[in-house]
Amino acid sequence: MLPTLSQSGDYIFIDKLASKKKYRKGKIVIAKPQKLFFPNYESKNNYKVCKRIVGEPGDIIIVPFIMDDFLNGNLVPEGHVWLQGDNIYDSVDSRDYGPVPIKDIDGIVRFKVVQY
Repeated sequence: MLPTLSQSGDYIFIDKLASKKKYRKGKIVIAKPQKLFFPNYESKNNYKVCKRIVGEPGDIIIVPFIMDDFLNGNLVPEGHVWLQGDNIYDSVDSRDYGPVPIKDIDGIVRFKVVQY
């Protein structure tokens, strides 16, 4: 999530009680990793990813540099969101593994505390 979150480790506060209706475009969320891109998925119970929601159910997402997307795009199905990291050139996200089920989101990042 560079540059939004620091590599040196910002403290973030996560709202785990947020209604699923609050999972909207622009919100930063904590989610479970998607099986396809994380080896030994089952052994990483506590591993989470931090990404921004860029697509909601019903949205068509076009990913630059992928020719098929210019023709069809990616439809975000009901019950899913499209997640992307802020550092688009170095992020494993929905561009790699597709839409993420809303049930896999653990909470919304409400704010961060910057270390001095």
